[in-house]
Amino acid sequence: MIRSYEARYEKGRLKWIAEAPEIDDGEKILVIVEKPVFHKSLKEEIHKVLVETRGAWGSDRSLAEIDREINTIRSADWKRKTQI
Repeated sequence: MIRSYEARYEKGRLKWIAEAPEIDDGEKILVIVEKPVFHKSLKEEIHKVLVETRGAWGSDRSLAEIDREINTIRSADWKRKTQI
């Protein structure tokens, strides 16, 4: 049976986060799960999204008009789902 346990590796030692396994003498397999590395900062990612979507709704409409259009689409989708 395969069981998993969580531990932190600090200064060459494993520190168990919750329940520690009962370990007998012998060889064991340890799988290391590393944290993902993000190469760009959150600020850079947000900027990229804003640049790519700039002008998607057109420049001749106000925020209120865009908001009304989104609400109309949402209500139409809601009505369509209830009619099926």
